[in-house]
Amino acid sequence: MVVLTTLVVWSGASAEEWKPVSGTLMTPWAKDVTQDNVLPDYPRPQLVRPQWVNLNGLWDYAVTADAAEPQDHAGKILVPFPIESALSGVGRRLEPYQVLRYRRAFPRPDLQPGERLLLHFGAIDWHAVITLNERPVGEHRGGYDPFTCDVTAALTAAGAQELVVSVRDPTDSSDQACGKQSLVPSNSCYYSPVSGIWQTVWLERVPEAYITAVQADTAPALDAVLVTIATQGARPDARWTVRSRDGATLVSEAEGSVASPMRLPVAKPRLWTPQDPHLYGLEVSLTTGDRVSSYCALRTIAVMRDEHGHQRLALNDIPGFQFGMLDQGYWPDGLYTAPTDEALRADIQAMKNMGFNMVRKHIKVESARWYHWCDRLGLMVWQDLPSAKGLRGSASGRAQFAQEGKAIFAALRPFPCIVMWVLFNEGWGQGGYGLPESKALGEWLREHDRSRLVNTASGWTDVGGDHVRDMHFYPIPDMPPTDGIRASVVGEFGGLPLYVPGHTWRPSKTTAKPFTNTAFKDRYQALMPALRVAQGQGLAAAVYTQLTDVENELNALLSYDRVVNKCGEEWLSAQHRPLYAPPAPVTTLAGGSVPWSFTTVAPPGEWTTAAFSDVAWDKSRSPFGANHRGAQTLTPWWTPAMWLRQTFSVPAQAEACQIILRLVRGAKVVVFLNGMPLPVGAVDGIENFPLIGHPALRPGDNVIAAEVIREEGQSRASFDLRVIAY
Repeated sequence: MVVLTTLVVWSGASAEEWKPVSGTLMTPWAKDVTQDNVLPDYPRPQLVRPQWVNLNGLWDYAVTADAAEPQDHAGKILVPFPIESALSGVGRRLEPYQVLRYRRAFPRPDLQPGERLLLHFGAIDWHAVITLNERPVGEHRGGYDPFTCDVTAALTAAGAQELVVSVRDPTDSSDQACGKQSLVPSNSCYYSPVSGIWQTVWLERVPEAYITAVQADTAPALDAVLVTIATQGARPDARWTVRSRDGATLVSEAEGSVASPMRLPVAKPRLWTPQDPHLYGLEVSLTTGDRVSSYCALRTIAVMRDEHGHQRLALNDIPGFQFGMLDQGYWPDGLYTAPTDEALRADIQAMKNMGFNMVRKHIKVESARWYHWCDRLGLMVWQDLPSAKGLRGSASGRAQFAQEGKAIFAALRPFPCIVMWVLFNEGWGQGGYGLPESKALGEWLREHDRSRLVNTASGWTDVGGDHVRDMHFYPIPDMPPTDGIRASVVGEFGGLPLYVPGHTWRPSKTTAKPFTNTAFKDRYQALMPALRVAQGQGLAAAVYTQLTDVENELNALLSYDRVVNKCGEEWLSAQHRPLYAPPAPVTTLAGGSVPWSFTTVAPPGEWTTAAFSDVAWDKSRSPFGANHRGAQTLTPWWTPAMWLRQTFSVPAQAEACQIILRLVRGAKVVVFLNGMPLPVGAVDGIENFPLIGHPALRPGDNVIAAEVIREEGQSRASFDLRVIAY
């Protein structure tokens, strides 16, 4: 059982000294936050000791423009909410030239001979210097990885122990990984900055030799768990034991030296899946006296070819479809920090209820408890590295990015829910880091952590050497090209905007249309056929943008305060259910590998009908125009207009046909079926227009034709037109 020891804040704060900043959008969980009840849950579920002290709560704080120690503190701040947040009680921005200082005290613990006192920080953004009783005890750079200071030597013999944490946070520095934070948040994809302590701070007593990490990996045959530990102060020949349990039932146990991994067989393995997220308990102990509890799961993840020859993502050797949400991890009241543990759990449960089996944690790292809830509730995670979006290629910046990234990998590796690492998003910072270096980092990670997949570049700058080919499409998903070795995934799509009055960050700054539930649902529902077509062509996974609105972004399924679901959980779950069925085979009837007849001279007569002869026209395959959505265009096109046509036959057993109209940079396309114009879109995007049931479609042969016009002043235009049966 976890024991929480209550401490008195050094400054003697009273209940009236803290309240949230007014005028800010709040989530339903904000009301549960008090200065005496601040994220009290055990912060490290993968390495639990029963004795610990939570230092969350009111601290003194001061902001200065230099390194000098302030004479007086400005007031109270509620840790661990960042200073910019409403729940901190401060709500002010930390400038790059400023220093934020925290101060509090705690009673001297009654350490036994040989015991050490550890001070843990879940995360501090960005450069932290820690002193205890005016003695330096630690320094850390990086906003997303946990770190620990051994403060034993700095303890005084008795009385209050004064802890000071000094923080600098440039935020927009070219050498700093900050994700989507910005000192100048935009109306699109950049949000409020986050500075200072933003995860739990806590104390822990440990023996002189103690366990620092427990890693449990699944054996390839899915019949055993391979456990390794890391220690501090223990000799390589020190002995340790590990036991695995299924509830109260002992499954297996082993004993050996610290330097050796342990194999724990599982006679009747119960595998971890989103449908059955089964976890096994672990008990680990050193003969020197340290003892921790942990947990693990039996699961593997791999790229595997299915019966149709498509590369799929296989969980536990079973190919399937991963469908998830993009999650920025922002909260209107706490910014990076969720108000309560229940709020974290509710986000994950909402995704499950909406019919998603995966989440892409976007350019942010969460607290350990968020991943714990994904483990327990059964949600696969694609974990992004926070990007240094302005990285300019400095040696110090590259070194910091690699160091922080590897620390994040090590901290999160014990969580079985994480099935993929995403290193770079849309090239943010990738060019400055270096394309060869980014590929090398992906290859290093692929070798270092064989229990997960690696996605080196989600979106734009593909360098190879990883497990997936990832592209972004808005709003309608497409099938990214692949090399036949990697799986094809859509790392982002959707992003349909919808304004929900009364539940937005700053309503006066949005120009989105008022809430119209029916229209939004119609637009969302229209995205599903594109996913089914892409699945049949080999698409292995897709990520919808996004879980919640964030500040001035309104393109989510939940409002920013998590109060309004724009479509409803049951309706969304019903829309998504077909995506988990085996994908129907897809046949391309027109376009694709079948050449088009085309001309760049305006044709005479009834050129869109079957009676017209196109024998004299040129023949070539699509796409036409400039390079098309990451794929090399097969037929260059630079004239003001072109006309094309093709005859196709509808199979008798075809369940449906889709026209996928792919337009880039404003090309205007008018499509005809057997001479009848179709009401398809005109510019910039992908459209799926159903043909089954259309009056122009007839048994046997049909003619699809199109007139394509380059918009005035448009130098780069392209298009691809196909008829697909599935």
